Amino acid sequence: MRAHYLKILGLGENSSTDDIRKAYRRLAKKFHPDVNKDPGAHAKFIAIAEAYDYLVNTPVHPKTNFSAKSSAYSSSASSAQSKKNEQQTAQEKMRRQYQAQMHEEEERRRQQQRSRIRAEQYAKMSFQEYRQSEYFRNTLRTILHAFLWWKFYIIFIPYCFLVFTFFNNKNYGPAIVLLAIPVAFVAWALLSRPGKND
Repeated sequence: MRAHYLKILGLGENSSTDDIRKAYRRLAKKFHPDVNKDPGAHAKFIAIAEAYDYLVNTPVHPKTNFSAKSSAYSSSASSAQSKKNEQQTAQEKMRRQYQAQMHEEEERRRQQQRSRIRAEQYAKMSFQEYRQSEYFRNTLRTILHAFLWWKFYIIFIPYCFLVFTFFNNKNYGPAIVLLAIPVAFVAWALLSRPGKND
């Protein structure tokens, strides 16, 4: 399912959450029914929004291997009773793993339905309404955070050098202002960071 949704967004299997958000934002602007008058735009937008919603709200779990070749089956137990106990333990473990996988599959189906419903609701909005929605704005906020954090680290070392130069010259006014800017930036970034379900 994940591979199918990534393909809808034009992304590969190793795409990050930021890649997903960027692709969604770009495609949503292009295919929103209020902007794109093509008859297929409505369905395309719903598919894009559903894919995005599913991908950002569904955790990725490794595949579980239900092979009957368990270590309990291959061990050479000395007594028949201990071998039977080991087999029962292995069977119980496989049963629990299977139930967990079925539960995950059911959760994925429910998330897919929720994603489809949200996508249809967003398709009914005007583009201006949709652009102002918290859902769409959070995609930009995430992209800005990723961009600004990298810029912050790239600039930080020369910036510190500049601040210490002002302090060494006993020019405290500009030094305090220069120190306040990154503190304000970090506070803003931490307070406005979007959550997992945004």
